[in-house]
Amino acid sequence: MVNVNRARTERLLWTAIVATLVIASVSCLSASVSTFPDSGWGFLTWKNMQHGGAFNLLPEPDPDNIAENTYTFLTWWSPGQYLVPGGIAVFTGLKIGWAMAISAIIFTISGVIGCYFLFDKLRFNRLTTLISLLVLCCQVQTLLPFSVYNGGEVLIFGVAPWFWFCCIDFKLKPFRLLLLVLLSWIGFIAKSSFLLVTLCGFLFIFLGWVSKRISLKELAVKTSVLIAAGLAVIVPIFFLFLQKGNNPSAAASGFSFSWLNLLYPAAVPLLTAFSADEVFNNFTHPGFIETLPATDVWFYGPAFLLVVFVLFAVYFNRIGSVAYRRLLFSAYLFFTFFFLMQYCRHAAISMEGRHFRILGLLFLPGVVQLMRQVKISAVKTALQVLLLALCLFSWNDYFKRWNINRKQTPTNAHVVQLLLDKEALVKIHQLDTQYPQQALFVLMSPDIALEIEHNRALVMSFNTLLTDPERETYAGRVKKLFLLVPVQYTTGKTEQLIKASFTGYKSFSEEKISKHYVLYTGL
Repeated sequence: MVNVNRARTERLLWTAIVATLVIASVSCLSASVSTFPDSGWGFLTWKNMQHGGAFNLLPEPDPDNIAENTYTFLTWWSPGQYLVPGGIAVFTGLKIGWAMAISAIIFTISGVIGCYFLFDKLRFNRLTTLISLLVLCCQVQTLLPFSVYNGGEVLIFGVAPWFWFCCIDFKLKPFRLLLLVLLSWIGFIAKSSFLLVTLCGFLFIFLGWVSKRISLKELAVKTSVLIAAGLAVIVPIFFLFLQKGNNPSAAASGFSFSWLNLLYPAAVPLLTAFSADEVFNNFTHPGFIETLPATDVWFYGPAFLLVVFVLFAVYFNRIGSVAYRRLLFSAYLFFTFFFLMQYCRHAAISMEGRHFRILGLLFLPGVVQLMRQVKISAVKTALQVLLLALCLFSWNDYFKRWNINRKQTPTNAHVVQLLLDKEALVKIHQLDTQYPQQALFVLMSPDIALEIEHNRALVMSFNTLLTDPERETYAGRVKKLFLLVPVQYTTGKTEQLIKASFTGYKSFSEEKISKHYVLYTGL
């Protein structure tokens, strides 16, 4: 009877997992997706390549003469964010918006399937694995790319579980070693932070050999081969990509320690596994901020203590296999130390849970198994209600985004433009068509710049002009200079700084084209 009930429960969980992915996929295809600015930069690079430009070069107006372009090799983000949907668009003839949606669906399903095999190989029973997968499918970060294409975030999710799967019970054979190197390259192309995943995997393999107490000679030989494989990953990536430009980790400014810099990376991996960080930010920081305030220590301090409790419970209760505990502990310490150093160095890395999501995947089955082992019925019920509430929050967040997208008119590329109202969008399309190869559009975000088909665009962060001591100025003139500025930046010193940024122009005409935007034209 117990086996029958267990089989029925497993079937229900499988049904729920498949239904979740089907609902998300169908709703994604029924409404256009939008995109984040990070991905926008990538697609500007892709657009340049489509017009005959060299690989991965981002065109921007030259500050010394805006009539000309300069080209930057884009190393801030990996190229996979635009190569995958771009490739789908080229081979299928679909618009790029459809290609974004298909990319999100494919890599999300790949990640879920990969996690199934990973959790199974880490010796979690079927019920724990399926519950973990259902929770995974209801994460905010899992559902997000079905409404907002987030580039490397969804791509790395589709690759990382398979990489760690290959690291478990690793045998030092040519094919396995080659597969590990290839997955590392693919992962890096998806998102540059995959290098952390690669290094964690290699560290895990090394610690596995050490734990087997093999001879020093054998350990030295195996370690040498592993180091050679690591160099085969890192050296080409460095010389062919990283050394050609800047990246968030390299863009550091000074060093200072704070408790938040320690507690945030130490606590957030567990929170991301259940979208608890998203719930907290939704109520305390509803708008996007790159650096959290120091007062958030009151939340991440107790959360860190919870992480410590979970790690001790996983170890003393022998949750999962020995390989699971080794992978969880080594990856946790590696990620925490890396991000602690980056935040203390003031690197250009935001305090967002998405950076830790891949690590959160490892916490997920362990915590689910611990919850299933709770003996006190009231505590167990409370944990189940909390888990259900977190999943419902994620779905509510998704459907709010999807509903916003559904109500918007998609652009020619079948992408929803959330930053522009309809009037402003129509206006820039009109001007772009009216003055082909003559105009320069100054816009506040790269995803808006994607709307410009027949002219060039300059992305200017209007919101940071007042606080940026190194703000750029632009010399020279073009036939037509159009500045599309949100109304909140059209008064006071910000307006003066915007106009003063273009030293070749002494005056501008002004036209309020919608409730939210003003169009300045250089005279």
